Amino acid sequence: YILFQETYHKESYERLHPTGPKHDYAYHTEAMDRAMKGGIDDVGLGVLFGLELYKYEFAGLLMHAEHLEAVHGVGPHTISVPRVKHADDIDPDEFDNGISDDIFAKICACIRLAVPYTGMIISTRESKSVREKVIRLGVSQISGGSKTSVGGYYEPEAEEESSEQFDVSDRRTLDEVVCWLMEIGYIPSFCT
Repeated sequence: YILFQETYHKESYERLHPTGPKHDYAYHTEAMDRAMKGGIDDVGLGVLFGLELYKYEFAGLLMHAEHLEAVHGVGPHTISVPRVKHADDIDPDEFDNGISDDIFAKICACIRLAVPYTGMIISTRESKSVREKVIRLGVSQISGGSKTSVGGYYEPEAEEESSEQFDVSDRRTLDEVVCWLMEIGYIPSFCT
């Protein structure tokens, strides 16, 4: 069960979700607790780095992982580390808290040290060079050939009708990503 918190900063969260089912910050934040109490102990966390100060989000993410482990005896199975990237109606330059590739790499390395048992996921939002850098720092799960539009795997969408949730930076096919991983010394696995 994966659910991104998006931001641990309550005021920002509520500003981003003024109405609807995601508006209730506490209910959203406690979703993992409800899942684990219901018998689902394979949960995944994630924040969208760039919405708030990265140090705040990083601390919130680690505190959430620590809470789950303390209360339920097991921490998150995965932690995802997406950053705010260009998408329809979203310009990353409009966010004051964007992070550099170097800070992003440090975050990945620190998550690996702080939560060594968890799988760390990076998406095709990131470029090939960033993905190569952070995989060497402990990222354990990456995607390839990703489609971010509704039904994108079923039927290709004309570019002018694109409904992508965010721009894909690494557009290599899954086969190309698998070959690349082997070239840099990794043994790809489709198991988590």
